[in-house]
Amino acid sequence: WYKGIGSAIPGHGGAVLLYSSTDLKNWQYRNVFFADPTGVTGMTYECPDYFKINGKDVLITCGPDAKQKQFARTSWWVGTVRDFKFYPEKNDAFDGGLFYGGKTLVDNRGRYIMFAFAGDPRPVSQLWGWHDNLSLPRQIKLLPDNTLVAEPVEELKSLRNDHQHIENIRLDAVHGQSMILLDSIKGDTLEMIIKFKPSSARRFGLMLGCSSDLKDCEKLYYDRDLQEFYHTYRQCPMPLSENDPDRKSVV
Repeated sequence: WYKGIGSAIPGHGGAVLLYSSTDLKNWQYRNVFFADPTGVTGMTYECPDYFKINGKDVLITCGPDAKQKQFARTSWWVGTVRDFKFYPEKNDAFDGGLFYGGKTLVDNRGRYIMFAFAGDPRPVSQLWGWHDNLSLPRQIKLLPDNTLVAEPVEELKSLRNDHQHIENIRLDAVHGQSMILLDSIKGDTLEMIIKFKPSSARRFGLMLGCSSDLKDCEKLYYDRDLQEFYHTYRQCPMPLSENDPDRKSVV
């Protein structure tokens, strides 16, 4: 039996320590399974998760972001295990930091399903007696270029109702029409599939859950110059190009 323990190397950053046992009672330290080579994905690690998918080794780590210490992030690493050590080849983060403590399971169809808690970055003074949510289940997939992606499981389609389709909406900020109200769409639980053709727009996106005066709302938009995706309280790098496949954001 083997287990990984989240830890840290002083002056370096997060690490995962490997232990082994023959009876699940007595454990012996073996070695450092993995230490963050970038020094930025976590000052310390917790909730490490290791699995194999499509023949590749995958490690999930969680920890405070060394660049933005007030936030935590769940990072994924795709690589190879040799001599009881993990050697990364590709790395990124889930949801730019608002998806934390991700743990996987394999269902009876062989799918890798991940749950985590969805962070709430608002100041404590703006909360209403609770903090964070359990995420929707996501299916973890490995793309041919060894990029790890997460998609809502297909069973969530059973929750859909009241389908609406709107197309050919044109905005023209130059002539004073930089926003349009979709007053037929209401509710606090929505699934939206939206395609933007931004033309020369620097920023484009959505405002959700708006008050009547539009002062209180959730903003989701993309900044093409900075190549960052913005949430009301957070932004995360997300380079896009004209040749990129469709991007999906689960909110």
